[in-house]
Amino acid sequence: MPVLSLAEVDTGRLIYATGSLILLSIVGLIGVYWKRKRRRAFRRMAGPLGLELMNEDLGQLGLDLGMIESYSRGWSQEVLLAMRGSIGTRDVIALDFHYREQTRSAYLDYYFSGCIFLLKSSFPYMLIRPEVTRDTVAAAVGFEDIDFESDEFSRQFYVQSPEPEFAYDVCNPLMMEWLLGNPDWKLEFGGCFLSVTDGNRITRWSLTEFRKALSAGCEFLDRIPDFVWTKHNGQRRPTVSWLSSTKDALGTKP
Repeated sequence: MPVLSLAEVDTGRLIYATGSLILLSIVGLIGVYWKRKRRRAFRRMAGPLGLELMNEDLGQLGLDLGMIESYSRGWSQEVLLAMRGSIGTRDVIALDFHYREQTRSAYLDYYFSGCIFLLKSSFPYMLIRPEVTRDTVAAAVGFEDIDFESDEFSRQFYVQSPEPEFAYDVCNPLMMEWLLGNPDWKLEFGGCFLSVTDGNRITRWSLTEFRKALSAGCEFLDRIPDFVWTKHNGQRRPTVSWLSSTKDALGTKP
C-alpha cells in the first residue's frame, strides 16, 4: 500500500478545507439572496394588507411568543420578518418564523408564516387544530384531547387546554359550525395572543394566504361569546367592516 507523504497529506487537507469554505460561502450567499427576496416580498405585501414592516423588536417578539406551542418547537427559534398594524379594531402581526430540529444524522430547518392577534384579554392556553392519525394513537394510550357533544367536531379537531371549561365556552355550537367549515387552521391562545397558522403543513405564505389567515382570525374572534370576553376582563371587538370589504377577494363570509 502506497504511503502518502506529509506534503501530500497537507495538500489534501488544504483542498478539503478550501472546498468546504467555498461550499459554505455558496450556501451563505444563497441564504442571503432568499432572505432579501422574501424581505422584498414582505414589503410588497405590507401595503395591500394595511400593515407596516417591522424593523425592530423582532427578538423580543420571538420571546413573547414562546408561550405558544407553534413558536416554541425545537431550538434556534427566530422571527425572521414581521408586519404590524390594525385590521379594523384589531392589532395584528403577520410574520415569518424559523426553528431548527436535530435528528440522528442532520439538522432540519423549518420556516413558516403565521398571524398574531394582540388581544385586550388574557386567555388560558388553548390549541385547536385538525385531528391527525397520531392523535388517535395517543388517545389509545391515555393522552386524550377534550371531547365535545358533537361527534363530528371531536373526530375532526384536536382541542387541548389546561382549563376545559374555557374550551367549552369558546367552542359553542356556533363556533363548532364555523370551525367545521374552516378546518385547515391551527388556532392557539396564549396569554394576550391568538396565533393563526396552517393546520396541515409548514409553509411560508403568499399575499392571498396572509389575507385568508387574517380573515379567519377575525371571524374566529367575532364568534367568541360576549360573556367569555367579560369573564377574562376584555371586550369583544367586532371586525365585520373589514371582513365585508375583503370577503369577495378571499371567498369567505363574515
